[in-house]
Amino acid sequence: SGLGGHLLGDVGIGTTNPLSVLHIVRSINPDEPCLVFPERGTNTRYSTGLGTKHVNQIGQRLDFYAGDSGSNTSNLGSSARRMSLTAQGRLGIGLTNPQSLLEVSARGDTQKGIRLLDSTTTQSAPYIEVIGKRQDGNASQGFSGKIHLAKNRTDGEINNGSMLGAVAFGGNHTDGTEANILYTASISAVASDSFDSATDMPTDLIFLTGSTGQTPTAVNTTTGTERLRITSGGTVQFKGDANPIIELDRGSANNTNINLKYNGTLTGQMSVADEEFQLSAVGASTPMAFYTNGSKRLNIDTSGNAILTGVTGNSSPRFAIKHSNADV
Repeated sequence: SGLGGHLLGDVGIGTTNPLSVLHIVRSINPDEPCLVFPERGTNTRYSTGLGTKHVNQIGQRLDFYAGDSGSNTSNLGSSARRMSLTAQGRLGIGLTNPQSLLEVSARGDTQKGIRLLDSTTTQSAPYIEVIGKRQDGNASQGFSGKIHLAKNRTDGEINNGSMLGAVAFGGNHTDGTEANILYTASISAVASDSFDSATDMPTDLIFLTGSTGQTPTAVNTTTGTERLRITSGGTVQFKGDANPIIELDRGSANNTNINLKYNGTLTGQMSVADEEFQLSAVGASTPMAFYTNGSKRLNIDTSGNAILTGVTGNSSPRFAIKHSNADV
């Protein structure tokens, strides 16, 4: 009923049994919006809209549309559907069947990805924070804050050498424009063999540095050159034609030590102390031994006695001091 230009009661559009103040039903095409907000004026083809569609065994889905219908006499279609909210409370951007609370489907070279931009030049920058919670002392990684990076090879298993994920670092060159931001260093995970099963997925962690910038969409290249690798078996490898390739500095007047342990017990130590380079066998019963060609040649016991070993027959000399290519 009407009163003073107002509608009283529930209004149904497309239905004679409205269930709310405004009840809209569009049964012709569920892949088109049932509520449209067109551009004011003659170009009504440009519009946004809301639609709803039933998904079998899931429930009703709310779709968000934005775009160009192609004609002032046509409604928006599925190609203009930008975002969908499922009955499970999952939001999909670029897809209608999200498998997580928020899922984005995008093409990297044209649609980019997710971007978090600082809104001020005078305060701390925004960040991504993931907080894991647990009510007891369970120390499992599964209850910590996590970021997961992975690669899905769609035609078969991951092959040897495949990059699995990367975190890149960079900045702007030449001037202060964002368009000049490039990336020069990264940390990546790489498959060190094919992934043959759930228990056979050998993965190395590599660190890359350099001075040539790359865009986020660069392909068939790496951001930086590999300098350090930790293999799936735990071996640490330093790479590159740098001299020195390793440099350690404690940054104070105290000793700088490298501790070497055997089965958890400190056994050896390399140190820089009081302008000396020191090699130490640690422990009251730990001797120092020197090997060549796989055999022990010199042993220094804990009392300081040096014993030459491993020389048999008439081998000569057993001990020699060389100076200017002549025996002394």
